[in-house]
Amino acid sequence: MSTNNGSTWTSVTNDANYSGATTQTLNVNNAPSTFNKNRYRLKLTNACGDTFSNSGILTVSSGATITQQPTNASICKAASNVFKVTATEATTYKWQYSNDGTTWSDLTNAAPYSGVTTASMTVTNAPLALNDTKYRCVISSDCGSPVNTNAVTLTVKDTPAVSLNSFNDVCKDDAKFTLSGGSPTGGTYSGTGVTSNMFNPSVAGNGTHTITYKVTQNGCSGTATKSIVVNPCLDVEDIYGNNLTIYPNPTNAIIYLKGDVENYENASLIDIQGRLITTWNLKETTQFDLSNFMNGTYFIKIIGKDNSVVTKIELIR
Repeated sequence: MSTNNGSTWTSVTNDANYSGATTQTLNVNNAPSTFNKNRYRLKLTNACGDTFSNSGILTVSSGATITQQPTNASICKAASNVFKVTATEATTYKWQYSNDGTTWSDLTNAAPYSGVTTASMTVTNAPLALNDTKYRCVISSDCGSPVNTNAVTLTVKDTPAVSLNSFNDVCKDDAKFTLSGGSPTGGTYSGTGVTSNMFNPSVAGNGTHTITYKVTQNGCSGTATKSIVVNPCLDVEDIYGNNLTIYPNPTNAIIYLKGDVENYENASLIDIQGRLITTWNLKETTQFDLSNFMNGTYFIKIIGKDNSVVTKIELIR
């Protein structure tokens, strides 16, 4: 027998662990783990001298030993998680689940589970129904009885239900404004032209843009999206450069047009969406009454034979 990989050899004697030490058949009984990797050979002696058989290696296995247990996991609905176990001398793995931690059933490789006969079992796109489900792995080896890992729990957290109201169309020249309409409150807005929950039409530019509202609760996030349309609307031209003046601005009701109006025929009131509200004949009046209209931003378009000019008016009461 050699305990150092064949460097030195000692004779075996019959004792509690060996029998048949002087025969062609050596029996090893109740082998302790210290016998693992021992080498054995047969020594034959006759009148001509000694000869030796090839050596054989004894492997003593105590069965599978778990060196790393799986751990509890907490994920959001529709997320994934991998449960892992590490074991020595394992030959097979079998993952099981339980709803109460007492009765266990074998898993199969069907959604949402995969890898149920490996050291790493994956739960993919976890539904909320798996919340508080328990898992363990049964590990077998060539020797000894199967061993079970600790039971671990999967916590599946719900994501918040998020909604977002539709946005009105805006004009590129409109001032930036705070976005609203998301529910539940306390979320954040994002998208082209959005900074710190404020939308800047001139930064976003003309066209249709997607606004996303995101709410995070208990570590899980939900989102909702709506489109906002930025229109060119009216190009605002400084009427003061055309020898015209409109005042007061802002106004609470009446505004007045002064200056060289001889070359202009009509004035139009246009809302922020570019819709025509009303018109005035400049041959009849240069005083415009806005008292019947809602507060907000409007455009006054002065239309002439050769050109037209536009300016913004703020109606505030």
